[in-house]
Amino acid sequence: EWPSAGSGKGPRDPNDESDVDAGELQAAATSLRDHLISQLSLSQLSGRERLRVAFLVEALDDDGYLTQELEELVDVLPDDMVGEPDEILEDLAIALKHLQSLDPPGIGARNPRECLLLQLASLPPSPAGVLARAIVGDHLEQFANRDYARIRKALGCDDEALRDAQALIRSLNPRPGAQ
Repeated sequence: EWPSAGSGKGPRDPNDESDVDAGELQAAATSLRDHLISQLSLSQLSGRERLRVAFLVEALDDDGYLTQELEELVDVLPDDMVGEPDEILEDLAIALKHLQSLDPPGIGARNPRECLLLQLASLPPSPAGVLARAIVGDHLEQFANRDYARIRKALGCDDEALRDAQALIRSLNPRPGAQ
């Protein structure tokens, strides 16, 4: 047993994996950003649009979410991106759509519902997908609380269709940036 570096808490349990190396977390975040920027470099976007998307990439949290409002981000734009506030906000909204089209699906979402809807939209069309979008869009809280009877009644679906949609939703990743 070795004392953990600089923690001052005495011996560290070598089997305790909850203390993930900060360097590993940084490397994961960096690799996500690198992955997104490499996709961006292959896109047909203009240089100006790429800069705005890259700016949003830097604003993502470790789970791949954009937790700040676009209006807040306008206030911290680099000097070379400033302009008319309404125009900049519109440009950032467009940049966000481009960011959300990148891999992994769900990246750039502002909340779990949007994240799951982005992932569902990236899948091939299917009856389960249509039902899953309705559940996530309008009945996510009921789904989380396993209130399946209310969902079946509201959406007029049978048990089998609900099971298929449920399996599809559970296959999604609510933290796309953490992969």
